[in-house]
Amino acid sequence: MSLPRAALALGCSARHLQERVRCGDSPVKTLPFGNRNVVITADLLRLLSGEPQGAA
Repeated sequence: MSLPRAALALGCSARHLQERVRCGDSPVKTLPFGNRNVVITADLLRLLSGEPQGAA
């Protein structure tokens, strides 16, 4: 999922989420894809559902 769409779901700006990714303290896992990062949708869903990190 794109960073702007994930930011919308999280209730923050795309710029804020991009800065968190750049600093290494993003609340969701991302993968580099070309010259941009994409958010792992399953990790975003985990965060939004309130599941603890690392739960299977």
